Amino acid sequence: MNHSGRLLFTLTGSIALAVGCTVSLAEERQWTYQYNSNGQITLADGPRVDADDSIHYGYDASGNRISAANSLGYTSHLLDHNERGQPRRIIDVNGVETRLTYHPRGWITSRTVIDPTGDSSLDAITDYSYDSEGMLLSTTLPDGSTLSNEYDGARRLVAVSNNLGERVEYTLDEAGNRIAERSFDTNGTLLRDINRSYDELKRLITITGASGQTTHYTYDRNGNRTSRTDGNGNTTVQWIDSLDRIYSTEAAYAHTVHYNHDQRDNLTAVTDPRGLATNYTINGFDEVVTLDSPDTGVSSYHYDSAGNRILSTDARGISVASSYDALNRQLESSYPDTSLNISYGYDGGSFGIGRLTTVSDASGTTTMDYDHRGNLVFEARNSAGHDFNLAYEYNLADRVTRITYPSGRTVDYSYDGAGRQMAIHSNGPEGARTIASDAGYLPFGPVTSLVLGNGMQMQAAYDLDYRLTTLSFGSALNRSYSYDSADNITAINDQKNATFSQALGYDALNRLGNASGGYGNLSYSYDANSNRLSHSSSNGTDVYSYASNSNRLQSTSDWQYQYDTNGNLVAKSDNNGDNTTIYQYDARNRLARVIERRLTNGEPADSLIAEYSYNFRNQRTRKQTADEDIHYVYGQRGELLAEINGDGIPLREYIYFNERPIAVASTSFTYGPAEPGPETLLDDTSAGTSSSGTWEQVRKKGAWGDYYHLSEDAGNSYRWHPGTLQERDYEIYAWWPKVRKNNPSATYRIHHGGQVSTVTANQGRQGKQWVYLGTYSFSGNGDEYIDLSDAGGKTAADGIRLVEILPPPPPLISTEIYYIHTDHLGTPQTLTNQAQNVVWNANYRPFGQADIDVAAITNNLRFPGQYFDAETGLHQNYFRDYDSSWGRYIETDPLGIEGGINTYSYSNNNPFTYLDPFGLAPSWVGPTAIVISTTGGALALHPNPITPPLVRATGLVMVGVGGALEVWDWATALDEVKASTSQDIQDIQKNIEKINDLIKSQDMLCE
Repeated sequence: MNHSGRLLFTLTGSIALAVGCTVSLAEERQWTYQYNSNGQITLADGPRVDADDSIHYGYDASGNRISAANSLGYTSHLLDHNERGQPRRIIDVNGVETRLTYHPRGWITSRTVIDPTGDSSLDAITDYSYDSEGMLLSTTLPDGSTLSNEYDGARRLVAVSNNLGERVEYTLDEAGNRIAERSFDTNGTLLRDINRSYDELKRLITITGASGQTTHYTYDRNGNRTSRTDGNGNTTVQWIDSLDRIYSTEAAYAHTVHYNHDQRDNLTAVTDPRGLATNYTINGFDEVVTLDSPDTGVSSYHYDSAGNRILSTDARGISVASSYDALNRQLESSYPDTSLNISYGYDGGSFGIGRLTTVSDASGTTTMDYDHRGNLVFEARNSAGHDFNLAYEYNLADRVTRITYPSGRTVDYSYDGAGRQMAIHSNGPEGARTIASDAGYLPFGPVTSLVLGNGMQMQAAYDLDYRLTTLSFGSALNRSYSYDSADNITAINDQKNATFSQALGYDALNRLGNASGGYGNLSYSYDANSNRLSHSSSNGTDVYSYASNSNRLQSTSDWQYQYDTNGNLVAKSDNNGDNTTIYQYDARNRLARVIERRLTNGEPADSLIAEYSYNFRNQRTRKQTADEDIHYVYGQRGELLAEINGDGIPLREYIYFNERPIAVASTSFTYGPAEPGPETLLDDTSAGTSSSGTWEQVRKKGAWGDYYHLSEDAGNSYRWHPGTLQERDYEIYAWWPKVRKNNPSATYRIHHGGQVSTVTANQGRQGKQWVYLGTYSFSGNGDEYIDLSDAGGKTAADGIRLVEILPPPPPLISTEIYYIHTDHLGTPQTLTNQAQNVVWNANYRPFGQADIDVAAITNNLRFPGQYFDAETGLHQNYFRDYDSSWGRYIETDPLGIEGGINTYSYSNNNPFTYLDPFGLAPSWVGPTAIVISTTGGALALHPNPITPPLVRATGLVMVGVGGALEVWDWATALDEVKASTSQDIQDIQKNIEKINDLIKSQDMLCE
């Protein structure tokens, strides 16, 4: 490819090919290939010049590929080929053997992953069956769960069923489009009904739900979608240029977004509805080299010859350097603050070749071990001198069956015949407990019933669109839901207490416009880019203002805000400037410290509120405040599993059912009173006493030991020196005879721990008893004492008593299971104990502010993925921090506008229908769609639709079903890929033997 972006290639003889991409005469990336005399590739050498990034391929005498070895020497083997050239044994780089069997016509019939211990009962076997035409009839996974496919005479998929008898049936038109999709339970009852219509060009025109809500689509002559109209009649229009690229989208409230592209179709500019442009500079390899954003400033990026990003510089001028090994795996991220450096290690531990096995970062060190099927089985993290270890066990279908927490707690999961979670059991300090059991599900859908360990039952009902209509947890929670024609929730009726029922209204962009409930009547307004302009309640209206050149919030009615050049909130001040909260960020752009600044007489006084630490996954792993030191431990999906204090004692351990919190093991501490210890008694004549000036010794009944010393306004002092004390707190008492004319303000001074504390006593009214002077901390340095001044009148120096305060006994630690009752989003509403009594309850305002009315225990979980920090009032939301009073984040989206055109807003300003568990991009929790993988016979239920940026944000896969765009969770997709090897292996065998395909792939890489 020359400087204008064309592919360059060179043939050297008949067995070598060099393919290069260049953007200028000075910049070139070259891939080199070598072939044997049969035209089979033997070497693929990548573009790296600083490392050997080649792959070597080996063949047998019959031309079958038998090996592939990378530059680190890791080799995989394909063995025992049949007459068709299909491998019957595969040995991967970790030595794990997979055996394949085939139908006489070449279709794969089984895939067996051999257990390395030799125990055949632990082999993971997946079976496939076909009809006479080679159409996949069934897939049986290693746990026995089966999916079966049915076809019409034209070999089109018309039904899918599981081994429980649940079915999804498709009605097809003459062109093969799925115009109806219906789900049935084992009794044949219709439980889900979706209809679609298509035009003569097989383009989706309408989707109609069972309640009649219809979404309409229109297209141009080239087949580009030009508009979408939701069930409420709100239309979004897309304008398409002559090269079939979107150059503008337009919706209500002047919500217009413009897009610019270069000659190679790269996006170069996006202009938001306020006219603020985000600009990209793209190099000839289609890589972003500069990003100029109104919210995050100017960032720049540099890449190596393989396209790995090796240097990033943000708008603050902070640069991060990255290095990579020969397999293009990141080895290190280096920051100006070296304590933040991250080092990655690979290929160690059990079955670790090709996998991440060690990490060293600011939070400590992490090591990972895997089983022979690639599942994570052990993760050990050492942080601040503590070991936080997690262990996982799996069934043969790679579903988690046990998690062992750092404390040693075990949580066991069991599944039904279709591979769905059925029950959870836990064993911890409180003993063995059933957490949940007897789960019921809709066909290929969400859970409908569940029995909790305290006997309370969860019941959920859905309409024919699989929209939640009622949700109850025994006596703790009982709600019903209503929807508009765009599937927005319009009412949540609280059947327990109508005061907390909610009515909700939306604007034409489906943003929450008004809400009424137990919190009163609220209304919200927004600008064209969905920045909140006002929030009205019975207390008045809060007005929001923004910078003219960004979407940064500058002020509300009571507060002023400041940001750094990266768009992070760095200061929040009241209108007088007397009170300021300062937010400080580390080089990774994460909130590291929060400081409170108070002005007194114009002088600032700062106090540290909290410090935070993060790991390489961007999970917050530690919080330190004046009151607590908490370590956080997370599971494989990023879910919070445990909070552990600085002494290594688990405070709270969370248990999840289908990724929602269902229970928490909470630890309580019962402290006994501090007990008095040994006493030290000093009379006025005891050893260690001394005086200055003249003190008259007086004998009097009522004096300690019948004698005391007396002095009056002579500038004299009397001292009691107890000798060397323990480093401990002591209660100090004084004794003197009761004499009415004695000093009414006798001054005692306690010299302790390098300081002097003064206390006065009325010797005229008190006396003839031990009078408490206070409790003081002594260092035990041997130079600590009590003295008495005779200033103020006749002063009696008599007895001194020191009572040592022993450290309190260790607390009694007990752990109990509490059950979490969540709403439709997964937000905890109520927690109950084993006796079904409510121990925590909150009523929420629309954007997540919790009004807690029962708090017998602590619960900081809020919206999914959020954790409430009492010290700041913020909600930690994985990658960012959320302010529920604003309904927006205090930092911009790490994804930029790929996570949404407004990088600060939360869940499209529709917090009842969307959630954002990672602080990256909103996902819809409304009606769901069933996704089919026809190659593997896989069937799964997942939210629909989610915007494409979420694919990059959370690892979701976009797949086309019936002409509609759906979203497939990556974890499930991966399971189904494992089960879909028949066509995959055949395709791989063909593709890797076709040189033209290889050249084409490089051409695509260089375009």
